[in-house]
Amino acid sequence: MSKSRPVGPLIGLSVGLLVACNGEPTTQGPPASSQRTVVTASSEHAPQPPLSSPPSTRREDIVDDIHGVAVPDPYRWLEDAAQAEVQRWLTAQDEHARAQLAMYPQREPLRRRLESLLYVDSISAPTARGGRVFYYRRHADREKSVFYVRSEDGDETSERVLIDPNTMSEDGSVSLKGAFPSWDGRRVAYRVSNNAADAATLHIRDVDSGEDLPDSIDGARYAYPSWTPDGSGFYYTALPTDPDIPPSELPGRAEIRYHALGTPASADPLIYPATNDPTTFLSAELSRDGRFLLVTIARGFDSTDIYFRDHRTPHTSSEPGWTVLSEGSPARTAVEVHDGRFYLLSNDGAPRFRVLVADPARPARKHWRELVPESTDTLESMTIVGGKLALDYLHQASSRLELRELDGSRPRAIALPGIGTASNLYGEPDRDQAYYYYSSYTEPPAIHQVSVASGKAQLWHRVELPVDTSDFVVEQQWFESRDGTAVPMFVVHRRDLVRNGQNPTLLTGYGGFSVSLTPAFSVGAVTWLEHGGVYVVANLRGGGEFGEAWHEAGKGANKQKVFD
Repeated sequence: MSKSRPVGPLIGLSVGLLVACNGEPTTQGPPASSQRTVVTASSEHAPQPPLSSPPSTRREDIVDDIHGVAVPDPYRWLEDAAQAEVQRWLTAQDEHARAQLAMYPQREPLRRRLESLLYVDSISAPTARGGRVFYYRRHADREKSVFYVRSEDGDETSERVLIDPNTMSEDGSVSLKGAFPSWDGRRVAYRVSNNAADAATLHIRDVDSGEDLPDSIDGARYAYPSWTPDGSGFYYTALPTDPDIPPSELPGRAEIRYHALGTPASADPLIYPATNDPTTFLSAELSRDGRFLLVTIARGFDSTDIYFRDHRTPHTSSEPGWTVLSEGSPARTAVEVHDGRFYLLSNDGAPRFRVLVADPARPARKHWRELVPESTDTLESMTIVGGKLALDYLHQASSRLELRELDGSRPRAIALPGIGTASNLYGEPDRDQAYYYYSSYTEPPAIHQVSVASGKAQLWHRVELPVDTSDFVVEQQWFESRDGTAVPMFVVHRRDLVRNGQNPTLLTGYGGFSVSLTPAFSVGAVTWLEHGGVYVVANLRGGGEFGEAWHEAGKGANKQKVFD
């Protein structure tokens, strides 16, 4: 369970600059891998052909008065991509860019190098359901990942393809947007879309036969099916399919419905109505035992309302039986149900988040009890695996994982391979075996298997890449912003780099919507480093690296601080 956010456009700060990097290295990165580097071009700066000027762009004399501030907007005419003039401008810019790139002598070696790093075999962490294991596998020679199933006590030789989007169309226009096995492992609900569209359709596949049931549900863009314990149906978020509804209004039109297998989608009963507020996002989850149905309304990026219904209590359409768990609080809260209790991840009274527990019989906020207090680190997510609380923290913009008893006692760390980015544990509340993803600037993505009881982890799968990251060094440095605030950044470069202030440097940051930029492997960054570049990621205010206060410090009237 993570701090959920509504789906929407990311319009915060995104900075990419070419600058020069100076100074002396102070720290070294994580342990090196043993893989071999394939360098396709010299790191020396080869002479480049002269660049020609791009096609000219006309300006209009448009100035908006926003609260007394004059804001020029000379290129507003480019916002309407349907206009013939805009289409001509796009074509001219595209042709110019392609002509310039074609003159670059290292373009083809770079293309081959990127291809060798991007087209690789990999596998997702497995999900166990009803004696079966489900997972995605990406093949180097296929464009889209394939969804597999095998017996839980079998090995990879017994796996079989369950859903392959590569075979669903001759032109590759069909994409698999998600697959959701039922608790008994007999059915999988899966979403597909055509031509990279947001709109999606939900289908149901029988695992034994590999065939689809007649069920088909349109308007499934946000459908994350939550199955009943017996696999007879599921709750989901439904969108209207009227093409005349503006896309910006769709989140506010979302409803919660229930689908019983074997019935037409048109007969799916309404469980929770639309908010008719486009700034909200509606979702539902049924507890594993089927007792509690929870509906969450995310209101923008800063607040969530949560309602629940006890299925042991009779309810009707006129008396739906919803009880408030959280409503009207300026805080983000997510909930996980286990053994008849609500475990809550919330920044209510804790800007860096904490864990609380609520009794469904006494759900009012005043009765919530703290299990894990706020830390100096930022709590990113909480889940329950193997009968323990699994906590994912950010410590100075990198991950640390922790296990606790369900009452919050006996904290113990899960040792990570180094300074990097780890997911929280993937697993089940009643199973000891769990998994987590890990990568860093110098370590390709890997999946580690963990025993929840012992905390011991072992490598389960690593993406094999033709790159030797022992050539790279990672440092975390702090710099002073204009107002004196200390801001961290990660600096990555080749070990033999001469720090003379003349090296091409890619500086990137975000600084918005509480999004955290943590150390993670990047094929583009590796290629840049191999060619002598320096890669820098700044953890700007407005992000979530240091909790809600850091987010607020780069938001709204404070946005300028992100740039300073």
